[in-house]
Amino acid sequence: MARTHLITGAASGIGLATRTLLEGRGDRVIGVDLHDADIVADLGTAEGRAALVTEATRISGGRIDA
Repeated sequence: MARTHLITGAASGIGLATRTLLEGRGDRVIGVDLHDADIVADLGTAEGRAALVTEATRISGGRIDA
């Protein structure tokens, strides 16, 4: 069964590698980063964190497994 994952730092490095691995397994990934992601947000700010929650809920339909 495919799962929905939310990954921060998904545009590069370990986050991108994790995204690639999970998508290769057939899972859905919602990526979060400062650029080049499904959700573009600065998690170092309260506004960015609020945007993450709002957008992740909208994109996932309210279901995130990991």
